[in-house]
Amino acid sequence: MTALADIGPENRDEWPVRVAAVAATVLQVGAALFIIVSAIVLAAGANPLSVGWNITRTPFESLGNFEQYLLALTPLLLVSCGLAIAFRGGLYNIGADGQMIAGAIVGAGVGIELGGAPRLVGVVVVLAVGALGGAAWGALSGYLRGRYGVSEVLSSLLLIFIADFILRYLVRDPWRDGFLPQSARLPESTQLPDVPGLDVHIGLPIALVLVPVLWALLEHTTFGFRLQALGASEEVARASGIAVARTATVAMALSGACAGMAGIIQAIAIEGRLVQSLNSGLGFTAIVVVLVARMRALGVLLASAFVVMLTVGGETVQRSDGLSAFIVPVIQAVAILVVLVMDQRSRS
Repeated sequence: MTALADIGPENRDEWPVRVAAVAATVLQVGAALFIIVSAIVLAAGANPLSVGWNITRTPFESLGNFEQYLLALTPLLLVSCGLAIAFRGGLYNIGADGQMIAGAIVGAGVGIELGGAPRLVGVVVVLAVGALGGAAWGALSGYLRGRYGVSEVLSSLLLIFIADFILRYLVRDPWRDGFLPQSARLPESTQLPDVPGLDVHIGLPIALVLVPVLWALLEHTTFGFRLQALGASEEVARASGIAVARTATVAMALSGACAGMAGIIQAIAIEGRLVQSLNSGLGFTAIVVVLVARMRALGVLLASAFVVMLTVGGETVQRSDGLSAFIVPVIQAVAILVVLVMDQRSRS
């Protein structure tokens, strides 16, 4: 991204036009959201203004709510950053949930054996191993795509089921602890420390640091250029001397690493152990985030924050405005769909 100081006078003259275009798009999206969502809320017998206000304010009305908002933001932001890498190269990684599970399995398996380790060592090892587990699961789809032309959509999707079956087998048989299908609790040495002053684990700053890293990787590295070329045309990229198989494998590995780290963080922070309900469908939500964000780092952060706000705020309006639990996901889906449609219109 070019710095403002490096823009010539002729380009500086374009900035007011660009700002005005962005402002007009935001207003159009806001107006469309208000009209369509209001119609749905009115049909459900609630006040649109009240629902909109409650959804917007809920994550920020108290420190406890804000902490829950940040905890929900962390895994989605991690997975979304990973998917942005794959999608930039035209690699549609549909299997982030499987990569999350793989990371959680490998990370937890190692973590259970680290009971006597210092906490710093335990946390670093578990997070690194979880990322490697997700990277290996993602790299398999990338290698099959680049080497044999196997669709990464199908392979990554099928690998979700395989990872889920492995998880269910482990927590029901060899790793089972007690009567419930779950593993033994992860030791204290693997528990994530909190951010000072907040009841939020360090997964949040890791996810936030990943945003500028993603920006630098995609916009200012040779690998980012190769990804963009691969995403534009695989045939042209191959003819230009780009190692398509290696680029696809590395991109899917990096994508899986982000998902794997999100998976082990969720296993540690939410349950403190492996459970068979780890597959939450978060990877499919992250696909929406990446599409809304146009695979841009700042856009991923903003879109993730928007989606989590809808989720956290939607849980509140069920109680405060008497909306059915079935209406809230509809509102969330319609809101995201409107943003996608208006974004596509602004580009055409």
